[in-house]
Amino acid sequence: MKFIKSNLDDIVKLFINQIGIAILSLVLYTALNISEDPDIAMMLKVLISAFSCIFYFCLIYMASWDFGARDKIRIDSGALSFVPAKGALIALASNSINILLSLGAVISIIIYIAIPGEGAYDAFAVFNLFLRFINSMFIGIIQFAFNSIKDNVNGYYLGQSIVYFFAPLVTILVSYFGYEMGMKEKKLLGSLFATTKK
Repeated sequence: MKFIKSNLDDIVKLFINQIGIAILSLVLYTALNISEDPDIAMMLKVLISAFSCIFYFCLIYMASWDFGARDKIRIDSGALSFVPAKGALIALASNSINILLSLGAVISIIIYIAIPGEGAYDAFAVFNLFLRFINSMFIGIIQFAFNSIKDNVNGYYLGQSIVYFFAPLVTILVSYFGYEMGMKEKKLLGSLFATTKK
């Protein structure tokens, strides 16, 4: 709890980046409604999803690089204690909502499959709605991956919910890498990810 309080600004910043990309993705997906060909719509949705994910991970990397570069100054001056894998921990805290929503979706859809009932499905629908909203950058890729079993509705939703549960691992790894690069003051691909130390 102390870690969250002392790093709340950084945790919130990563989450805000996620929401911003999620909204951008939803706007771009909405534009696909003009296409009547489902194959073209799916292809465009995958391209938008891939673009959104790359953009999202770049934002996470740059933000984490800034966190690491800033903390290095404080650690070197003795104003801050070194915390191993701090970039990963910040991203884990930032993704706690994603993890809880996806866990709720997985559990409720499993209960619905085992014991069909409106209560379990309604719970899944709520978890699924919020999960897809704040992770909409992944929708195109995930739907494409499970497109072959879309007729098996239960399996389709269960599989996607499981992927949403593990998706934060990529964000955590990107944040860890960015933070470590910032601590070492090394810039990936030269000036492409150039940032200003605070």
